[in-house]
Amino acid sequence: MYQVGTGWDIDPCRKDDWVQPAERGTPAQKTFLLEFLEQRPLLAQKEYGSAAGRKEAEAEWAGLARSLNNIRGGAQKTVVQWIKYWDDQRTAVKKRAARVRNHLAGTGGGRPLDLLSDYDRRVLGLMGGWTRVVGFTSVVDPLE
Repeated sequence: MYQVGTGWDIDPCRKDDWVQPAERGTPAQKTFLLEFLEQRPLLAQKEYGSAAGRKEAEAEWAGLARSLNNIRGGAQKTVVQWIKYWDDQRTAVKKRAARVRNHLAGTGGGRPLDLLSDYDRRVLGLMGGWTRVVGFTSVVDPLE
């Protein structure tokens, strides 16, 4: 069945073992997270470089999680939850950017989409810019 202490000891059929969804981060936490990661772009992009770099990144995320949890009135999350929160932010911005780009490349018709917010542009820049949304446009597919 489930072995205690292995991470597989949660019984999905028991209501007591259901994981509660994490609280939503406040705008202050969202801004703090972005400003922190703008100072450490490799951490934001998960570019560790080595095992030692990964350990250093884990320590930085732990410190960041403490700082985010200390913001008054904000959500309380674990390190893993804050990393997932950042991943979710990146994914959402990437989707919005792709939707805007596809709309601008279209033939027209329909109402214009809202352009990206300042926050979205900052996250997109931190991710590596439009290349993360559209890929490398100058690379020719060798099979074509």
